Amino acid sequence: MISSFCGRRSVPEFGAYGGSKYALEGLSEALRLELRDEGISVSVVNPGVVKTEFFGQARGTRPAAYVPPERGMTAKQVAKVVLRLTRRPRRNVYLTLECKAGVFMQWLAPRLFDYLIWRTWRKRR
Repeated sequence: MISSFCGRRSVPEFGAYGGSKYALEGLSEALRLELRDEGISVSVVNPGVVKTEFFGQARGTRPAAYVPPERGMTAKQVAKVVLRLTRRPRRNVYLTLECKAGVFMQWLAPRLFDYLIWRTWRKRR
C-alpha cells in the first residue's frame, strides 16, 4: 500500500487527503491479519513528497508551509523500495526524515506537535 505521513497525522488544508490515507492505513491493518494464514504480508510505504504530475494537475495551490515538490523523491526511488518489500516485508516504511520525525513527534508529544503544525501553517498562509 502507498500511504502518506498524512495517514498517521493529517495537516491543515489536506483533511480530505488525510482522511483517505487514514482509511488506507485501517484497511492495511485489517488485511495484514486477514491474510496472515495465507502467507501474504501487507506493507505500507509512506514516501513523503514524490515528484509526479500530481502537483500540476491538482486543483488549488499547495500551501507554502509544506515541503515543495522539487525536494521530493522520484517515482523510481519509491518503486525500488516497494520491490524490496516484496522480498522482505515490513509493516510500515517511512522514506524521508520529515516523515520519520513527524511520526515520532506525533507519538512523543501530540499536543506540542499540533501546536507546531498550527503555528507553521498560520504564519505562512
